[in-house]
Amino acid sequence: ASTHDVGGIPWDTPRPTEPGYKSLRCLKNLEENMVITVEPGCYFIDHLMDQLKTDPKLSKYVNAQALDHFRGFGGVRLEDCILITKTGIENFTSCPRTVEEVEGVMSGKITERSQLKRA
Repeated sequence: ASTHDVGGIPWDTPRPTEPGYKSLRCLKNLEENMVITVEPGCYFIDHLMDQLKTDPKLSKYVNAQALDHFRGFGGVRLEDCILITKTGIENFTSCPRTVEEVEGVMSGKITERSQLKRA
């Protein structure tokens, strides 16, 4: 199974089929002391953008010209490794998050974790 879950997802486990849920990799209830990776992403996938632009219910909310600007871009995913605690989470990840931080790292202006807001 394709998973970041140490135990994996047994092959006979029913999987969600709804858009937005069918790619979930962790189907377990989260418990204290579990460590997981949170992987939010934004992807610009041509066939999904085409569907969005032609969907009568959703297309009225889309700026098609602005959306087309992102064709060929791919996407981005900024991951966090977190520990589930009794009262919330502890985030182990320290990486650039804001536009300014990402651009600073890419240009070489930010070279130390201490320069990041989340350091």
